[in-house]
Amino acid sequence: MAITVEERYGRQLSGSSGEQVYLIQGAVDGGGDHDSAAARAALLAGSPTTFAGLVRDDESCRVEEIKSIAGAFEGFVSYTVNELEEVGSSSYDFDISGEALRITHSLSTTKYGTGAPDFKGAINVVDGKVDGVDIIQPKFSFSETHIIDDGDVDESYKNTIASLVGKVNAASFRGHAAGEVLFTGASGSKRKKKGDWEIKFSFAVSLTRTDIPIGDITVTTKDGWDYLWVYYVSDIDSTAHEPVQIPRSAYVEKVFYDADFSLLGI
Repeated sequence: MAITVEERYGRQLSGSSGEQVYLIQGAVDGGGDHDSAAARAALLAGSPTTFAGLVRDDESCRVEEIKSIAGAFEGFVSYTVNELEEVGSSSYDFDISGEALRITHSLSTTKYGTGAPDFKGAINVVDGKVDGVDIIQPKFSFSETHIIDDGDVDESYKNTIASLVGKVNAASFRGHAAGEVLFTGASGSKRKKKGDWEIKFSFAVSLTRTDIPIGDITVTTKDGWDYLWVYYVSDIDSTAHEPVQIPRSAYVEKVFYDADFSLLGI
């Protein structure tokens, strides 16, 4: 006897999920008993994979015996929102906030008081030491989640990801200039239903700065993740005739290796 699958009344639909109910008949094993495995297989074969823009959730589909009828089952097919279902799909998240930054020099200075020494922008000079001050600077991070085919996620690929952590982009990446994006890591898991991988890649952004004033010095450019520091020396202010700490020189240090982010394959 052939197994038949017919939809019954009782469709349910919301914005993010749905369900259809079916009557399955003729699902019996060799001994004439109910065969739930055959009933479920027939349910998946006889129900649509999409419903009202939703995607069938095969793992949630189930059958229940109708004990009064040999080989009869009631089948329930669940549908959900299609989020990152296919290989190649992706999503994007970002976070922009503020974080503390210790600085030792200002953009400009207004002096008050008779004979105030000129520290050339050095901040909080106490007993010959430049203490500086904490300010808030923008913090920009973003992440991308990608669905990647199982065949592409081998040990070599995982090692490549590991080798790129803590490096900055050698070329333009996601609209940011070279040196502005730091790859901070990735995490992933294999999806049971599809057998592919869902991997989240995380990045932090520091924008390139130009024409940075430091006392009488102007730093023409500092790539995003380069480190800027200032060397101060003791001097005697010509007006106040008092010892001061002034910027003698500024240094832009490259502290992160460049890397080819195209190796991430995203």
